[in-house]
Amino acid sequence: MKKIYSIVLFLIMLIGIAGCGKLMSKGGTLVCTNETVDDNNYITKETVTVTYNSDNIVTKIESKTEMEVDPKFIDFTYDFSKAVFDEFDKINGIEATVSKKDNVILQDLKVDIKNLNFDALNKLSTDYFDDEETDSDYISNITNEEITLEQFKKDNLSGYECK
Repeated sequence: MKKIYSIVLFLIMLIGIAGCGKLMSKGGTLVCTNETVDDNNYITKETVTVTYNSDNIVTKIESKTEMEVDPKFIDFTYDFSKAVFDEFDKINGIEATVSKKDNVILQDLKVDIKNLNFDALNKLSTDYFDDEETDSDYISNITNEEITLEQFKKDNLSGYECK
């Protein structure tokens, strides 16, 4: 009896490990980076971490940005960024913070797609940005269908190095 139990257990594990269906697939994480230098040689570094499920549907996004700023404009840039990020932080499913260190603005944006209030995001998007059509249409597309990892990369990560 023990031998049969061991064989059955072994076969179940083998099927799971072999990837028959999606039994053992749990999705994964994609990390993408981008670095730009402006005309005044100030560097902006961004790291975007995208979490996706076994169907390659994006479930969470985190963006961390370090933006060097001319010291004369650090307070203005910080205040503006903070005002915008504070509005994003009020939306369910989004955590947004801004801080500064020397002449660097640090922005951290976390989005939990499953808990995201798309209506509030859409309203904020149209309130803050002139290009209503693009932002609203993009947000509507996400709310009407789950966004795949490939579509997210195509729409948001052009020019990024992803691993």
